[in-house]
Formats: sequence, C-alpha cells, structure tokens
Amino acid sequence: MKKEFYIKLTATKGNEKIIENLNLNENFFNSLKEDFLNHNFDSLECKIMQNSTRQHIEKVLMLFELILDTLKFIKHHEKTDIMLLISEALSNAVYHGNLKLPESFRKEKSILEYEKYIAKTNPEAFDLAVNIEAKISKERFFFKITDSGNGFNYLKELGKEEPPNPTKEYGRGIFIIKKSADELSFNNNGRTLTIIKYIGGKDG
Repeated sequence: MKKEFYIKLTATKGNEKIIENLNLNENFFNSLKEDFLNHNFDSLECKIMQNSTRQHIEKVLMLFELILDTLKFIKHHEKTDIMLLISEALSNAVYHGNLKLPESFRKEKSILEYEKYIAKTNPEAFDLAVNIEAKISKERFFFKITDSGNGFNYLKELGKEEPPNPTKEYGRGIFIIKKSADELSFNNNGRTLTIIKYIGGKDG
C-alpha cells in the first residue's frame, strides 16, 4: 500500500506570507507549532492529499485541531463546530466515497471490521486519494474535499429533514454537516463537498 500524505500550508500576516511543505515521514506537529504556528496569523490556507486510511484521517484531524488552537481569533465553540464539520466530511469521503462502505455492512458490523475486510479483499482501495483545500480567516472557514469514488445521490440526502437515529453508527454525516455549516454545496456528482462556516456568525 502506498502511504502518500502531503500537506502545503500558506499563512499570511499583513504583507508577510510563509509557505510550509510537509509529509507524513516528518515529525511535523512539534516543529510546526514551534516554528510556524506560534505566530498570530491573519489567515491560513491548507492543501492536503491523503490516502484512505484511518491513520491519515487521524493525522488530518490532529493537524486542524493544532491549527485552530493557534489561531487566536477562533472561539472555542467555533473550533468545536469546525472540527465536527471536518471529521464528518472526511469520514464520508474516505468510508463512503472511496471505500464504499455498504449499508448492509454498517447495520451489523463496525467500521473497524470493515477496514479489516477491505485489507483482505481489496487493499488497493486504501490508496485512493482524498484532496482537501481549506482556508481559515477572521471572516470564515472554507473547506473543500474531493474523494476518488463514483459519487452519490446527494440531493436525496440533502432533502432529509428527520434527524438520524442516535443509536446508529452510520447515516448522520450529511445531516450533521447540513445543520452545522452556514453554506454547503456538492459538485462532481457528489464527489466534491464545499463547506463554509462564518467566524463570529454570518454577519460578523
């Protein structure tokens, strides 16, 4: 299995722009915080390419949590909302878009069991890419994620108004995103999801 994981960060502070390129093999979390993120940036852009593995999902979530912690203009409740949006969008892209987690499997077994099943039957699926573009400023959080799957009937999912069953492990992602985001849209037959969350409220 290829272990491809690429990050490009571009931060701005006034007229200053700093670019950092990272990969999975670097101990980038410690150095990133010490040398890059401990500046009070005005905005930060992030481009990520990752495989469809649990390890890479966890790395991306850790990265965004670190970024949000170091941006002083992000309030605690805004960080919570943004992390929820990222987590749900990323899980949907990996497990539903690329790994094609079937509903019949979800009803009876866990995601971890499905990962083990994929590892035995179709390990090449873990190589499928997820591409992320994000920009965080004092006005808004912009997040675009594209998977390598076949797409899905997103209009049907967006039309659901009933909350998902809280006892089930599946079927909640798009509903949660729809309720938490200020704006969202799908493109490429559902393969690309764009989310906007306004910082300080839609008018703030």
